[in-house]
Amino acid sequence: MFLEKAREKIVRIGKRYVNRSFGLGLAFGVILSSMILVAGPTVLEESKISVPVTVVTCDNCSYGKFQNATDRMFNADYNEVNYESEKGQELTQKYELNYVPAFIFDRKVENAEAFNRVKPTLVEFEDAYVIPDAGVKVAQRLSEGISLK
Repeated sequence: MFLEKAREKIVRIGKRYVNRSFGLGLAFGVILSSMILVAGPTVLEESKISVPVTVVTCDNCSYGKFQNATDRMFNADYNEVNYESEKGQELTQKYELNYVPAFIFDRKVENAEAFNRVKPTLVEFEDAYVIPDAGVKVAQRLSEGISLK
C-alpha cells in the first residue's frame, strides 16, 4: 500500500514538472555540457601556449618555485642543460649568465597572453628572452643554485 501511494505521488510530481520548458532546458544543458567537455581543453590550450624554456642548471640546482610561477602563466616545455657541458658553456657565454639555474625563453613566449606581465622582468636577446641574474635577482628568488662568478 505504501509503495503504491509513493509511486502515484512520484508520477503526479513527474507530470507536474516535466513540460516543454523543462525539456528544452534539459536539452540545452546537455548540449552546453558537451561543448564544455569537448571544447574546454582546446580553449585552455589556446590560452596557455607551449613555450620552450631552456634551463641551464647544475647538479645541486633546484627551480621548483620557478616552475610553479611559470606554469601558472605558460605551458612551459623545459629542456635542461648542465652548465658544465659544452652546450651549457655556449649558453653561459652567449647569454652572459652569472648564476645557474638560468632560464632562457624561446621567442614563442611573445605570443602568450601573459607575456606583457613578464616582459619587464626579462632581458631580450636576438633569439630569446632571459631572466636576468643580476640587478633584480629574479633568478635567485625563484631557484636555488650557484654563482658562476
